[in-house]
Amino acid sequence: MKPPFLRCVVVSLLVVFLGLSSSLSQAEEKIALAGQGYGRREAESIINMLFNRDLQSMPYEDVGEFLAADDYGNFGMVVLAGLDAERGYTIEESEKIRNYVEKGGRLLLIRQAPKMFPDGAKGGFLFGPSFYVREGAECEVRQPDSPLLAGALEVGHPFWLQGNVFLKSLDWENLIGTDTYILVGERRLGQGKLYYLGSELFRLLNESKSGQQGGVEGWVQILKNIFNDTAK
Repeated sequence: MKPPFLRCVVVSLLVVFLGLSSSLSQAEEKIALAGQGYGRREAESIINMLFNRDLQSMPYEDVGEFLAADDYGNFGMVVLAGLDAERGYTIEESEKIRNYVEKGGRLLLIRQAPKMFPDGAKGGFLFGPSFYVREGAECEVRQPDSPLLAGALEVGHPFWLQGNVFLKSLDWENLIGTDTYILVGERRLGQGKLYYLGSELFRLLNESKSGQQGGVEGWVQILKNIFNDTAK
């Protein structure tokens, strides 16, 4: 039988270990949201429409306008809500973020966020280039059975199928888009995953209030599916 003081030491160490394990687990699951300019409004809309409602049990942190590459490892997923025109990542930082994803991290790029990542080896952008198409383009659902689209297409023809910012890359799965452009996409990279959304929730909410009928709930559902995908 262990002496009382030894039992106390063992119990104390166990409590510390369990607390540390819980903290590490929460850090691995936590979602970071970063965005500058209009990206601030997007991050706020995501928080209000998802994390303050159906995803209240999901840990998240609004990290402000920019998340340093060295801080990605503190989160299970990072959301870049739009292009930070003042501060993109360097080639070295981009490679650190690629390594973060390859080791199991998740990264959601919204609208022009892919332009934050230069590719030193090939030129261009590490995760593919995003484009603004002035006249817009009508998209089609190309992979209706994708889990990321589950429950998102109950409205026959949602207005957000008309987009004007897209990703162009053969390395991505084109879930919703055209023959050339991706409006909603995903890409497996090592043990982790990349997601792309060409439209912004706050803009769709504004369009819905201005008379566009039906479908914004579907875009919210896609976001829910993406965040729940990170929890698997």
